[in-house]
Formats: sequence, structure tokens, C-alpha cells
Amino acid sequence: MKLTNAIKTVAAVAALFSAVVANAEPEPKAKVYVNSYMKPNYAIVSVVPQKGDEITKLEVTDETGNIVYVTKRIANVKSAQYLLNIAKLSDGVYTVNFTFSDQSEVSKLFVVENNTVVR
Repeated sequence: MKLTNAIKTVAAVAALFSAVVANAEPEPKAKVYVNSYMKPNYAIVSVVPQKGDEITKLEVTDETGNIVYVTKRIANVKSAQYLLNIAKLSDGVYTVNFTFSDQSEVSKLFVVENNTVVR
């Protein structure tokens, strides 16, 4: 009887664990950070791929989808930091997009106010 109860308990725990794992968020392709630089007018954008994927493109778009910055001169690096001049950007919401060698993408929203990244 004790063995039957132990088996039922183990089966219940295994079923619960399977349900939690199945509903878990997938791990992001990369971690992306956008921070103010030491002075206004600049932002630091950092990207660290989770699985060693190589970065091939960086693009920044405004809230209407217009491209405000793009570079394709990334030499297939594993992680990187970019200094962006945001002096000419209007206050608003922007998206930084990184493309990887397998053509997948990762995006991060950020907000510019008074030539400074605020979020």
C-alpha cells in the first residue's frame, strides 16, 4: 500500500513538473540592453547571444517602423556593444533589432526623452 501511494505521488509530481515545463517561456535568443551613455545624446546598446549565434545586423526603428539607424558592417561577432548617437532622434519609443546568422531576430524597446534613454 505504501509503495502504491509513493508511486502515485511520484506520478503526480512528474505530471505537474511536465505541465510547468511545457508552459514555460522559451529562453530568449539573446539579452539586449539599451542604456544611457555618460552624457546626453548617446546610448549604449549591448547584445549577448545565448547560444553563440553570430550577429550580422543592427537596426533601430521608430514607433512607425521607419528605420532611423542600420548597420550591416558587423563582422559576425559573438557579442557586441554599440554607441548610438541619439541627438537627432525625437522623443518617443524606438526598437533596436539584431539579426543573427540564422536570420532570426531579437528586439528591445527603449524610450528617448530629451536626448537621453529613459527606459
